[in-house]
Amino acid sequence: MFSSQKRSILIVVAVVLVSFISYWPILNGEFLLWDDDVHVLENITIRGLDLEHVLEMFTSTVNKIYIPLTSLSFALEHHFSGYDPFVYHLDNVLLHLLVVVMVFFLGRKLGLSQAAAGLAALIFGIHPIHVESVAWITERKDVLYAAFYMAALLTYLRYLEEKRSYWLLATTMLGILSMLAKPMALSLPLILILLDWFKGRPLNRQAFIEKLPLGIIIGGIAWISYAAHARIPGESVVQSVLIWPWTFTFYLRQFFFPYISVPLYRLAKPVLLTNPEYFLSLAVLVLVVLALARLRRHKWFVFAVLFYFLSIFFLLRFDETKDVNTVADRFMYLPGLGLCLLLGLGVERLWMKCHGKNLAQGMIVAGFVVLAAAFSYKTFRQCYVWRDSMSLWRHDLKYYPDEPLALNNFAVVLGKTKEFQDAQKEYKQVMRSGLAEVQKGLAPEVVANIRKVDYLIGFYQRAVKVEPGYMDAHYNLGDLYARVGRFPDAVGAYKKALEIDPKFKDAHCGLGDVYVEVGDERQAIFAYEQALRLNPDDKDLHVIVVKAYTKAIKKN
Repeated sequence: MFSSQKRSILIVVAVVLVSFISYWPILNGEFLLWDDDVHVLENITIRGLDLEHVLEMFTSTVNKIYIPLTSLSFALEHHFSGYDPFVYHLDNVLLHLLVVVMVFFLGRKLGLSQAAAGLAALIFGIHPIHVESVAWITERKDVLYAAFYMAALLTYLRYLEEKRSYWLLATTMLGILSMLAKPMALSLPLILILLDWFKGRPLNRQAFIEKLPLGIIIGGIAWISYAAHARIPGESVVQSVLIWPWTFTFYLRQFFFPYISVPLYRLAKPVLLTNPEYFLSLAVLVLVVLALARLRRHKWFVFAVLFYFLSIFFLLRFDETKDVNTVADRFMYLPGLGLCLLLGLGVERLWMKCHGKNLAQGMIVAGFVVLAAAFSYKTFRQCYVWRDSMSLWRHDLKYYPDEPLALNNFAVVLGKTKEFQDAQKEYKQVMRSGLAEVQKGLAPEVVANIRKVDYLIGFYQRAVKVEPGYMDAHYNLGDLYARVGRFPDAVGAYKKALEIDPKFKDAHCGLGDVYVEVGDERQAIFAYEQALRLNPDDKDLHVIVVKAYTKAIKKN
């Protein structure tokens, strides 16, 4: 009925449409209380496109990660739309759809039929494991690096077909751009070698030399980020041996069984072989190795497994990290590509094997439709989780009720709602009246407000109990104590934060504010001066210190 080209267009349009509908809810999403402030809202480098700002993007890191091209994309959005979250979310979705289209064409280039390539692209487009990368504005770096990465793979396949040097040059340039979007592009030279093997090219000296410039350049770029995040093995060799297979298996489990998706995962405890999590992870790793040996002649199986391993092994951990996620769905954004292609091929071959058996073929179609519907629905629902900070952290606490970051961030978001703001004002009035400890004579609504504030305080207290070195939770607890008039408790919490980081300016300022409230100008001046010493160019701080001095002089 249709020419081959028209069929490809129809398949691509259908896949893009289903993928877009799956991500529709996130278009009404907000900026999240989780790095969106660092990358966008408070990132002064993206507030201009002049030479000074662009140079700052390319000579600095964000959260200790070198991602200048990602920052430049945010700068363009800020220039044209300010801080409208719709634009940022829309661009993330559009970049994801671009990657989906390139998955289809990559499958075709690698020899898949239109149907198999379409199935692979659909699985990639609607898979729930990709929601974090697409729905979180901060993870622009995932969809942006993937777009350039996929373009590099396509141009390299053209190079293998035509042997024209400009295609190799284009691959190198696209690889560098991918690396400037996210350091995970470090795997590109290895994947290019994998493509050499897949296409039957001899892995000779020439094959390695032509990738050397790309490897050197992106290796140097990667070092900027890796030097700040380099990991060492865990507390013991046994733990390292167990944690590494656990992280290897975690991503495979999330790909094939994406039942639970949360922003923060934690290692299963205890880290012992007797723990089923680690025993089963080792078993899965052994099975994968045995399958590679047994199916070594099955080119597509080997390609899918090696694509996964070569593009993610930089992120396989040996220890439980405190500053970054041990594992995260977003790390699987592109490494799962080979598995998507393999599944697309597998469904088609199963269909062909049942040729002439209408019932069997009907069951295969029905089975895939059910799987696609389940993935699409899961992705659709997961987008609602990522639409705002309240939903995100409530969802995480549902599965990990003692996660310190989730406890802290949920309390911060909850404390900013009108209901809890009003409760804090009521609480402060009660404290001023000296009735905080005598609630019998208080009106029921006042008691209810006191309990709301105590409820908030409980989140911060749980966070610092689980992780005593969590500076932000100590500071936020002090800030809440100060707002509701519990000044001695506020001083204690601020000092805890400063024990962890003596250079934390906001904690010094918080202390100063509390001392002003209790009338201790001398201590207030000392606290402000500590903050000023750390930020000598802060004009607002200078004004605060002068006011504190003036008040102290008048008082004396």
